[in-house]
Amino acid sequence: MKKAIIFDLDGTLWDATDQTCESFNNVLRKHGYEGVSKKKVCDNFGNNKIQTISHFFPDFPYEIGNKLIDEIDDDIIENIDKNDNIIYPGVSEVLDILSKKYSLFIVSNNAHGSYIEKFLKAGNFYAYFKDYVAASELSITKSEAIKQIIENNMINRAVYVGDTDKDKIAADECGIPFIQSLYGFGEDLNCIYKINNVLELINCIEDVFD
Repeated sequence: MKKAIIFDLDGTLWDATDQTCESFNNVLRKHGYEGVSKKKVCDNFGNNKIQTISHFFPDFPYEIGNKLIDEIDDDIIENIDKNDNIIYPGVSEVLDILSKKYSLFIVSNNAHGSYIEKFLKAGNFYAYFKDYVAASELSITKSEAIKQIIENNMINRAVYVGDTDKDKIAADECGIPFIQSLYGFGEDLNCIYKINNVLELINCIEDVFD
């Protein structure tokens, strides 16, 4: 039986809040717009591209918001390259242990797969993950991306690890268990399975697949 752990990225495996906020403000101020707060950025994690445009630019024509988000995304990729230590402590150790027993995947709502690639490169994690999907890049929902991973890799049992209500909804729509990372950006959802730090995931996964 093939068992898989599918991870969200932001708020689950790393915290790129500062880099994301800096990139938003770099681009917005360059074009003469007011900057955004760190809280505004955190509240957006888990949204797809369309939701992101609406979140930051509700009064802008869609075309302008779309162009700004594309430019911001490119800036974030460059900004992450200049920064270290955004991967949560313990992630490398946990992935090494879990990959020996389970197949590992990433499903994120990022607009570009290159963002996930930056994570894989930053931690030298390529060997741990079988596949990944940036849902917004394919114009599909997070639940559709999870289903795609499950179907394409012939997975029998899967669990999704994320931090927000949107992550839980996606897991529920796929009919798979959800583990909430309480150290991420979401409110405590009172889930059956939840972890306070990455290291707790090792025992929690055993409980899920028991």
